[in-house]
Amino acid sequence: MSYNRLDDRTIDDPVLLALFHQEVIARATSYSADNIPYTIKVDEVYRSDLAAFRCYGNMELRWVFRLLAGHEAETEAMSVGTTFTVPPVAWIRDRMRDYASGSVELTSG
Repeated sequence: MSYNRLDDRTIDDPVLLALFHQEVIARATSYSADNIPYTIKVDEVYRSDLAAFRCYGNMELRWVFRLLAGHEAETEAMSVGTTFTVPPVAWIRDRMRDYASGSVELTSG
């Protein structure tokens, strides 16, 4: 099956996918000048795709909001007024490309 290049399902290896998710969370929870603050609105409680579209202009990045909210499924509600600090799309795209190709450099520690 073919996925959009910004969909995290493009990373086939479950271990690499978990490491990628950890890296996204680490980037979102640490200070970076180009991270984007985004506050969940009332109509986005069950619509991570809508939040992604409003934040990034692309609904394929809905998994970022689910990941940062700690949700496994899109049927779980995000809290209204919660502000997430999300990584920029260029950073996500570059890191995803590395993980999807299997050429990511893993460091221990």
